[in-house]
Amino acid sequence: MIVLDYNKVEDIKRFLYYDASIFYRENKKVRTIVVYSSDIENVEECVDAGTIKYRIEPFYMINIDGDEKLEYLKNKIQNKEKLTKEDMMVMTFLPLMRGRESRSERAIKSIELAQSIEDNGIKLECISMLYALLDKFGDKVTKKKLKEMITMTEIGKMIREEAIEEGIEKGKTKGKSELIIKLLIKKFNKIPKNYTDKINNLSNETLDIIATDIFDMDKIDELEKYF
Repeated sequence: MIVLDYNKVEDIKRFLYYDASIFYRENKKVRTIVVYSSDIENVEECVDAGTIKYRIEPFYMINIDGDEKLEYLKNKIQNKEKLTKEDMMVMTFLPLMRGRESRSERAIKSIELAQSIEDNGIKLECISMLYALLDKFGDKVTKKKLKEMITMTEIGKMIREEAIEEGIEKGKTKGKSELIIKLLIKKFNKIPKNYTDKINNLSNETLDIIATDIFDMDKIDELEKYF
């Protein structure tokens, strides 16, 4: 699945190359679904490359009522019902759906809603997914609000609670470093193995600094200054 907020035929050609490479390497059929934000509808769906006729499957967020989905999730969280994987995905994409308010306003409401989730594991996952989406599609106001809300205090609290649940002795850095690595993977898709090893050996203080700085990083190699 690929998420876009613009429409370019060149992207379809790029997806053709990726899918053909995967098919050649893995010998498996590939299904490419492209999710378009509510600003876009009726995109170019196929490329005619002669003997090759390639088509994507577009999914238009303009067809989904974001206000209705927001209300549904709000009621579910207020009633302390456990969110499903589908619910978490819906929450992540709320800013890209159709709604009465601007994308920035819907993004902030999505973040606030995620913050109200009681289950710390689900809360962290939702916030991480929202960050990954808004880091790419959010405006400056949304990103600033997101950074303010995802403070080290909140992340630190979730880390400590998760560490207790997993039986990690208080004072050890293992639980914290693992969550930092998860956040980095959410932002950059993957991180080099040598970075993972180095993060696992960092002090609590350095991990705290990285946790707050993650939201300003543009490149994974910016981690070098902490090692």
